Amino acid sequence: MGARSSRRDQEGATPSRVVAGRPRLFLTGAGARTEHCEIAAYEGLVTMAEAMGETEVAELLTKDLEQERAALEKLQSPQGRLG
Repeated sequence: MGARSSRRDQEGATPSRVVAGRPRLFLTGAGARTEHCEIAAYEGLVTMAEAMGETEVAELLTKDLEQERAALEKLQSPQGRLG
């Protein structure tokens, strides 16, 4: 997915243009994309902290990473998508 695709998604797939009855699925998809970005960021930060020997920082970041993964899992569950 390139910058052009992302821009088109942001401009053309607004909740008002979502098929009636589907706004929850749209918002869940947007939330999942956000969680994926946050997970990738935390993974990079954990790796850097470990490489720098900052064990305590890496442990704290790992806890945050686990929370982000749990949030993504909740969004991807049937209850998260439809409830």
